[in-house]
Amino acid sequence: RVIAAVEDFEREIMDISIVQQETNDDPIMIKIKKGIQSGNWKECTKAEEPFKRANEALTIENGIIYFHT
Repeated sequence: RVIAAVEDFEREIMDISIVQQETNDDPIMIKIKKGIQSGNWKECTKAEEPFKRANEALTIENGIIYFHT
């Protein structure tokens, strides 16, 4: 669980388990994760193309795709 503290006020931003589950349930995200892990982007769809171009800046940590600048 991620918490943001702003001027002594805490609120939940997002439950990381929801992000993990939604990523694992989405067929496009599953293909993108496979492309990142294997480096194989054959038969890449239009939806996957931006991820293919940014491949070197992408990592997968705890089942979530991260973009590093």
